[in-house]
Amino acid sequence: MPVAATVYLSETNGAGATVTDNVANCNFGGVDLPEVVAADHPIVRASSNGPSVGNSWSFQKYWRLKVNAMGDSLLIDTPKVWKSSGAYVDGEALWWSNAANVSYGTPVNTQPNNSPIQQAAFPTSEPAGQNIGIGGAYSGSIVAAPTYTNYFALQLAVNCTLLTPTGPVNQKVFIFQWNES
Repeated sequence: MPVAATVYLSETNGAGATVTDNVANCNFGGVDLPEVVAADHPIVRASSNGPSVGNSWSFQKYWRLKVNAMGDSLLIDTPKVWKSSGAYVDGEALWWSNAANVSYGTPVNTQPNNSPIQQAAFPTSEPAGQNIGIGGAYSGSIVAAPTYTNYFALQLAVNCTLLTPTGPVNQKVFIFQWNES
């Protein structure tokens, strides 16, 4: 039987760009850490009637895929990601970078006007093509391990004006897919 590649989700955090490979918990919260326990680090909500009316933001998540072992594959390409299930609650939105060559920046929990997150809605169905960059392009491939894809950055917003419920939101399921040949 063919041996599949070993691919991990990696998250980078902090001013020193600390990398954590093989993260399993993808929670968003009010702290810049991998494996966030949302109950311990909730998103700090802006006042619904004060100067911060609008969205409150999680800390940004800088993710990338790490091909840790090629298995029997000679080439890995066309990585993509999307949210396959999990309803948004009122006022909740997930934004992300949709550029092939996102560079790491120290994550912040403010509106992403000047960040790599260009306020594109995270895809909710399988994209037709690659939406995670390799080598700064959507046409790249990986031929040796260990190798990382380019970063993609995500950030969760909750709207105070729409009174997004406090506490945990609905669980979401992300699908990561790639081709091996």
